[in-house]
Amino acid sequence: AGLTRKDRTGRFEEAIALMKKLWTGETVTHHGRYFDLTEGRMGFTPVQKPHPPIWIGAQSTPAAERAGRLGDGLLVPPQSTIPNIREHASVFYAARHARGLTDQAPIGAFRNVCVAERREDAYKLAESVLPGGFEYYKKVGLQEKNTVELVLPFEQEVRERAIVGDPDECVDRILEYEATGVTHIYVRLIQAGWSKQLPIDTIRLLGEKVLSRVPLGGRRGD
Repeated sequence: AGLTRKDRTGRFEEAIALMKKLWTGETVTHHGRYFDLTEGRMGFTPVQKPHPPIWIGAQSTPAAERAGRLGDGLLVPPQSTIPNIREHASVFYAARHARGLTDQAPIGAFRNVCVAERREDAYKLAESVLPGGFEYYKKVGLQEKNTVELVLPFEQEVRERAIVGDPDECVDRILEYEATGVTHIYVRLIQAGWSKQLPIDTIRLLGEKVLSRVPLGGRRGD
């Protein structure tokens, strides 16, 4: 499309600014670096006012600052570790405070999850799937100086950016994420080589013995 990775930040920020203007329903004229619009107007405006919540993903300090400066929530990718989340949440809130916002904001984390009745079964499945999960992204140049480390040893992968174990261990790990400021966890089940029944059993176990015991964000089982 004629764009480079160097264009992404400027284009992204300009797009958000333009969308916010259009969501008001007013006539908008905008002549920017990436977008050009003369007397444009949306026929239907969002039900949520002033606009739908904007959650911005971040795997670097500048991106976390951007999320706090321009967005309403922070979204953490699977490759961010617990220390990464803690650091980026702090930067996110500092940027929100600079806007005069002092209320709690949502922080969502995508996590690879593997839960089993027996701890050793969960770790065995995780060990067959997690190692090398981000090696392709590093190979094609998506590892940058200021982004989080893509490839970690298996032990660190499990400890700092996945939720693996029996129900009790998974509950403890989720509470650890909550302590970093995470309000929502988006579950990505580890499923390489699964039978048709295993995902069903895993989802049931996750709901009955893990999520039902974790009141993330003040609500049970988010």
